[in-house]
Amino acid sequence: MRIALFTPFSPNIGGGSAQLRAHLRDLSDLHVEWHYLSPSEEAVANRKSKWLGQCLTPSELLSDLSARSGFPAGSKSLVRKIVEQIHADLYWVVGHYEGISVAAELCDQGKPVHLTIHDDPFGTWRRSSRYRWFQLLLGAVFPRLLRRAKSIDVTSWGMRNLYRETYGVKCFSLYLHVPQLPQLDVECDRTRLTVGHIGTLYHLEPFRHFLNASRRIAEEQERTLRIVRIGSSPEWKELVAEMPDVFESHGDLDEPAAIPLLASCDHLYAMYPPGRKYELFRKTSLPIQL
Repeated sequence: MRIALFTPFSPNIGGGSAQLRAHLRDLSDLHVEWHYLSPSEEAVANRKSKWLGQCLTPSELLSDLSARSGFPAGSKSLVRKIVEQIHADLYWVVGHYEGISVAAELCDQGKPVHLTIHDDPFGTWRRSSRYRWFQLLLGAVFPRLLRRAKSIDVTSWGMRNLYRETYGVKCFSLYLHVPQLPQLDVECDRTRLTVGHIGTLYHLEPFRHFLNASRRIAEEQERTLRIVRIGSSPEWKELVAEMPDVFESHGDLDEPAAIPLLASCDHLYAMYPPGRKYELFRKTSLPIQL
């Protein structure tokens, strides 16, 4: 069986792509070709892949969702051109931004779709300064897509229960398979207070408070503060510029490279921020970092 995986982002980044790469390592007997949108074509290691072009602009995505919501001003043409490049027996789509439109178009064409949801779209759009005003379009398309997909996996029990209760759909929570814990022989540097952070920094101020507290404790213990940073997030730039001597940045890493670095830390920080804007995100997006 030919399986086409579609993501509206590169296979090489962290976050959702890191989860998918981990799953695919344990699904080596399946014939999966990874189709993706990104600013440019990229070399993808150990994986058959196909670049479909650049991501849609916000106006192009909203135009597609408008058409699928019944508004005459919208157009589905760009998403149809994306779908024309994908050929398979089963279509595996990550329901994130363009993925929602691609999955909806595949369903319109009668294609079998398995849907993966890492972050609830309403929670994501609620946090966006651009898309938050267009949740009405999302509300017209996304619930219908959930009911039309052949199967759905989600990232947590909280999301599974929400979708069952709100939309009446059956779905299952999918977690990373860990065949065995790594054998580590790592010693912490007692001259330093080392904090590890992996993934996205969603909200700057809570982490800034934590950082200031860590710096005071390090001074009291006569140690230097070091922040081991794995992953990328634009919110980091301001902090790194303020304290360049504190941060040790490693970019996106797979588990074999990231875990020894994290094991060398005294503390780890996972960002799931407070506040109403992040409430749905906290309840439904499992902190994969943990």
